[in-house]
Amino acid sequence: MNYTAAKPREAQQICNELTALLVNENLKSVQAAAKGTTDVLSKGIEDAKRNLDDMDSKLADFNGITWDSFRETETTTSRY
Repeated sequence: MNYTAAKPREAQQICNELTALLVNENLKSVQAAAKGTTDVLSKGIEDAKRNLDDMDSKLADFNGITWDSFRETETTTSRY
């Protein structure tokens, strides 16, 4: 950054203020990007959890059917 003024102190103050403004704007940009990333990751986690819950439910249903079928087969086999 370069600024020329009649007084060196004034030039330094102007450069410091401009630098602070640029740094603050960059910080806002980085924070906005981080927020967007956080939102995307949060949604991905929610979707993955929902998918896992669905699969867990299907597995529980399958295991129940399989176990019930086994018991029915065992009962039928033991009758003979």
